[in-house]
Amino acid sequence: MKGVEMYGLHLKSWGRRNLTLKEDVEQSLGVLLRTRKGEKIWDPNYGCDLVKYLDRTNWHLQLAIVAILESVTRYEPRVKLLRVDVHRDAQTVDQSAGGRVTLQLVYRLQPTGTLETMLLAA
Repeated sequence: MKGVEMYGLHLKSWGRRNLTLKEDVEQSLGVLLRTRKGEKIWDPNYGCDLVKYLDRTNWHLQLAIVAILESVTRYEPRVKLLRVDVHRDAQTVDQSAGGRVTLQLVYRLQPTGTLETMLLAA
């Protein structure tokens, strides 16, 4: 059996996560980056508010990079962010904003020292 994804967590068919460290961290980062601030009752600052920066000018995408750096630094101690790149798909862009956005995070896993790259389409 394949398993199921629920609330951003991928559960195996027997209901346990059993992920590698990299998979666990990337799942955690995906949830963090897709969560709006105020969405989590126990910590209203958790999240990234990434949605408010999409379909905006390139200047706003710079603000998205700052928001990503702050959120990941605060909420994912297993990761040391080395670089955050935001790419806008040139085929779907009008002159000022819009288009598909892809995030690329280059990070080091703190427990192992492994260099990793994560792509996230927004």
